[in-house]
Amino acid sequence: MNLVWVGRIVKVQGARGEVRIHLSEGGTDTFYKGVQVHAEDSRGVRKTYTVKSSRAKNQLTIVSL
Repeated sequence: MNLVWVGRIVKVQGARGEVRIHLSEGGTDTFYKGVQVHAEDSRGVRKTYTVKSSRAKNQLTIVSL
């Protein structure tokens, strides 16, 4: 499986499973509904999530997982 780094989760947004993502240079500001994304924590543990919705806000993208 080929993975592409698109950004870093910088903060939790609200209580509905939303996260704020600071995108890497050249990244898109929208994640499409139904797309699977992989997140890796500081220990190297990966989890897979399905995007429910996303929206751009200022310099960040808010994604509901």
